[in-house]
Amino acid sequence: NRAEELYKKALEIDPKHITTIYNYGGLLKNARHDWDGAEVMYKRALELDPKDVGTLCNYGTLLHDVRKRYDEAEAVYKQALEVDPKDSATLCNYGLLLKNVRKDHDGAEFMYQTALEVEPLDATTLCNYGLFLQNVRHDFTRAEQLYKRALACDGGHVSTLCNYGTLLTTVRKDYDKAVSLLSQAPFHPTVLQCLDWVRQVHASDKVARTKERKKANRMEKRKDLSLRCEVCAKVYHDRPTKTRHLRRVHGVEPDGVHSLGREFQGTGMDEQWVGDDLRRFYQNLPTGSGAEDLWQLGGPDRGWNGSPTSPEAGRGGAISASIAGVVVPLPLSSGDRGAVAVGPTGQPRPSAIE
Repeated sequence: NRAEELYKKALEIDPKHITTIYNYGGLLKNARHDWDGAEVMYKRALELDPKDVGTLCNYGTLLHDVRKRYDEAEAVYKQALEVDPKDSATLCNYGLLLKNVRKDHDGAEFMYQTALEVEPLDATTLCNYGLFLQNVRHDFTRAEQLYKRALACDGGHVSTLCNYGTLLTTVRKDYDKAVSLLSQAPFHPTVLQCLDWVRQVHASDKVARTKERKKANRMEKRKDLSLRCEVCAKVYHDRPTKTRHLRRVHGVEPDGVHSLGREFQGTGMDEQWVGDDLRRFYQNLPTGSGAEDLWQLGGPDRGWNGSPTSPEAGRGGAISASIAGVVVPLPLSSGDRGAVAVGPTGQPRPSAIE
């Protein structure tokens, strides 16, 4: 309110003071969101001086960023650059229009590079060019360098903080560094929103990594189970018996066992071969694998040849070619299930800066 009062008093004293007019237009645009009032001020200033670069740049920004009248905005930017080809603000904003609207990436990069030649320490241009390199060129190393340069010039530059935080999160996966970076401006609403997004992505990534690890473990267990079932199938022809013993020893869920039902088919191998195979298998088991406890589980309902098995079958003693009731050990651990929290998919973007 105080600023607006001062602008009005200044214009009462000198109604044709161009700088006051377009600055008042900027206040109406950025603070009041009075787009119509801002446009009136910019046009009034241009009537007084059609070649005022500051007014042309700000009016182009209004047409570009707010009105979405891109053809008019581009014409105004070009008009400003005809007057001053090295006006860094116009170069930066025109580059933004070429990148986002025209998809003229080479033209946009030329504008950013030219602007940085004029003002190499302008944080906004450094930020916008860094975002261009990040999203268009996928040159993350150079983008990070530009973000660091921008923050060296202005440590609280909000767009740079958010865009650099996005790069650290989505590309580097350095969540701690992203949180530390965004904590430099902890009270800005845009930074707070970005910080919350980083934390959600981090939580989601942890869940996803856990699920991938458990999935890999399950696949490894399945391969292990498959190998052992090949041996088990040589001893047990009776599928329910094989299934029951596998569950007793390994705690396998029924669905998991049945999904491997194709592995539980008899092979018809002779008993001598089976005994030798099982002996080699047990000899290769690591100490403490639980093999020594298997003999306490008892034998199956039916032996290798389909005849009833005696109560002592499969209990203790060395493995022989004729033994029945051997259960192949398979150390398994149960897996947890977790829901994946889905974070936002968008990334912070700087708008055209005056």
